[in-house]
Amino acid sequence: MQKEVQEAVTKVKSLIHFPVEEEEWENHLWGHRYDPLEQKHTIAIPAGSIVESGQPASDKWLLNYLHELIHAYYSEKNHPLFGGFEFDDDYPDEVVTAVSDAFKVACDWFIWDKIIDLVPVAGCQEIDDIFDDYIEDYDPEIHISYEQKYIFGLILALAHNYLELPLRDESDHKADKENEDAAIRLAEVFISVNPANPAIEKLEELTNGLLAFGYSYRIKSSDFLPFPTIVITGI
Repeated sequence: MQKEVQEAVTKVKSLIHFPVEEEEWENHLWGHRYDPLEQKHTIAIPAGSIVESGQPASDKWLLNYLHELIHAYYSEKNHPLFGGFEFDDDYPDEVVTAVSDAFKVACDWFIWDKIIDLVPVAGCQEIDDIFDDYIEDYDPEIHISYEQKYIFGLILALAHNYLELPLRDESDHKADKENEDAAIRLAEVFISVNPANPAIEKLEELTNGLLAFGYSYRIKSSDFLPFPTIVITGI
């Protein structure tokens, strides 16, 4: 499986025109930033996780790296906003947080489809592991944020699309029907947008579909190049 992922990393790297740099972040998150003016990509790697040249990388590390490389590839091939985003104005913090959460998770819907296309065995195994963690960590007594609901919705949609699991589980292990139904309805929003052939119009549609679940905000991309931004309406 590792060979499959390593070959995919090499393949995607060969499709990226601009240089890809690595930067260590002081947190546990991976990330990507595309700078069309400087014509470079930066992949942020969690602190202590950079793999030195010649050292072996784990399957999970390679999958995370592949994920960020696909962001880089799509930001060149499809639209710069697949590689990171800025806003066209100073919006209230709560609006920025809500839109950012929805936009990032919407973007991942398209990234995961490419991962499955490139490495179906490793990708499906990772989705299966994530889904198991979701079930195991679910606590019906804890109120979850919209960001968590978006993530749960994405997990359910991925499991449905690529593992052929049903969206609705008739077992009663989830007592919190409000949150369960929220995740299912959000999963249906993901599934309604075909992740193949990514385009900014699809990314806007999915982001707005997620936002419609709890907010009046909507987004559209500006046409200002080389740095297109996100414009927020409905505030």
